Amino acid sequence: MNDVLFDYLDVFCTAYLDDILIYSENEEEHEAHVKLVLARLESAELQADLKKCEFNVKRTKYLGFIISTHGIEVDPEKVEVVESWTYPSTVKGVQSFLGFCNFYRRFIKDYGIIAKPLTELTKSNVIFHFDDMCRNAFDVLKSKLTSAPLLQHYDYNLPCMLETDASDGVIASVLSQKHGDEWLPVAYFSKTMIAAELNYEVHDKEMLSIIRSLGHWKSELAGSPHQIRIYTDHKALEYFMTTKALNARQARWAEVLADYNFIIMYRPGKDNPLADALTRRVDELDSQNKTKKQNRLQQLIKDNQIDTEIMRKSLRDDSESITNLDLSAVTPHFNIVDKILEANRTSESLSHLRTEAKRTHKHLTMESDLLLYDSKLLVPDVDNLRTYLIREAHDTLSTAHPGISKTYTLLSKQYYWRGMHNTIAQYIRNCHACKRSSAPRDRTPGLLHPLPVPQRAWAEITMDYCSFNKDKHGYDNVFVIIDRLTKQAITIPCHKEIDARQQAKLYLYHVYRYYGAPKTIVSDRGPQFISEFWKEFNRILGTDVKLSTAHHPQTDGQSEIYNQYLQQRLRPFISYLSG
Repeated sequence: MNDVLFDYLDVFCTAYLDDILIYSENEEEHEAHVKLVLARLESAELQADLKKCEFNVKRTKYLGFIISTHGIEVDPEKVEVVESWTYPSTVKGVQSFLGFCNFYRRFIKDYGIIAKPLTELTKSNVIFHFDDMCRNAFDVLKSKLTSAPLLQHYDYNLPCMLETDASDGVIASVLSQKHGDEWLPVAYFSKTMIAAELNYEVHDKEMLSIIRSLGHWKSELAGSPHQIRIYTDHKALEYFMTTKALNARQARWAEVLADYNFIIMYRPGKDNPLADALTRRVDELDSQNKTKKQNRLQQLIKDNQIDTEIMRKSLRDDSESITNLDLSAVTPHFNIVDKILEANRTSESLSHLRTEAKRTHKHLTMESDLLLYDSKLLVPDVDNLRTYLIREAHDTLSTAHPGISKTYTLLSKQYYWRGMHNTIAQYIRNCHACKRSSAPRDRTPGLLHPLPVPQRAWAEITMDYCSFNKDKHGYDNVFVIIDRLTKQAITIPCHKEIDARQQAKLYLYHVYRYYGAPKTIVSDRGPQFISEFWKEFNRILGTDVKLSTAHHPQTDGQSEIYNQYLQQRLRPFISYLSG
């Protein structure tokens, strides 16, 4: 449908699969727009089902919403399903309910916070237990959906206002537009912070709420003709764009903000009730504060600070080789330790190994009903326990993202599973923090030296090829020749199978007979340019051939820039007209 109505989309209609919505300013325009769409459908041999069509209406259903001249509402028929929805008893039931609610989240204030207890249940490492917090979240979401407010249509020509706030782990905002003398809501947005963001300073948290909100509504706010008013309850942010002292994170944010026309204005929290209310939920604050307190706990005495004799004696006196205290060195949360021990004792995947251990196996032993491999706890591949252990040994502040060998050494002292080294290596190679922070170890590349400016036109030229899909004449390649002084370009259609002899023929016919032989030719190391024929051909003409550095196309920047320009100009026609 997008191909059929491509030049009408977002002008006076929108389409998704086989659903089309036509909108107009008045009845005369609407009649003309409807005729245009129907004519286009007819030319594409597509039929509209009259039983499912509505014409000349000011209120209609579209993609699960009620669209009217006043704004956007939830579909009452869809909401009726929620009213009869009972408490889910499985993870799939929770996922189904959240999927439905998420579709209408733009109508629900602080949706992310309300739904958090239910979202936690969907995680693979969490035991399913639908407690009172989950029931309360379920009931609140049902209530919010059945009483969802009317949201205004976003109007590109109206002034915008963004009210943001951040309070102990939650960022939230309200996008409003001015209709007459009144600011009316367009959409709500709220999101809980990740663990790293909880450690930000207060002013960075407030700025984070602005950055996240602008990113969420980028398609609406970027390029707005009106200056966007952004209200925050942190006065220092008024001067963010004028300060010179920015850290790396703030510098990245400043670059993001450069895409928007905005002004940050201070408004106390008591005067910013909408966004402030989204972030100040007592139950969520208690949870965030509890997490922050847990993260403050540290091991006061390190292993290397204990006398070796005391350490050996304590190990000899220990009746169990594996205890919760031993495991806590790498796994600080005892509920996870209990899961590891329980999985070791009960996992079906280890049943055959337990049988072998009881038959006096060389490496496998049973101690206190635990299966050990060379005195190391065997970790089964269940509930992502292996991934969690690697994360604890690699991602925590105390270890600071060590390499593969160090992480393996740390874990292999107490744990074992087949292919352990490969699992750790795969995890670390995909660690996002390591990729961003690791310093490059390759040698510093040399500086690019610009070629001297030619003394006359067509004294020095560049050559390259630019590939496309086949046209109606069978051509799928363009031979590009550019004068380095005047930037004049000659483009010659050809085939990808062109060899050095055919290339020389095109060069003689289109360039040499008009401008003569140049002093130098700059090209890449394509097979046509490095062939012996081409070298001898230019030697006879007295032309010096300069080849760009291998795997560094920027050393022939003139050709690369023109190729990009050529592709940019031709690609729209090729995508619609080719094949």
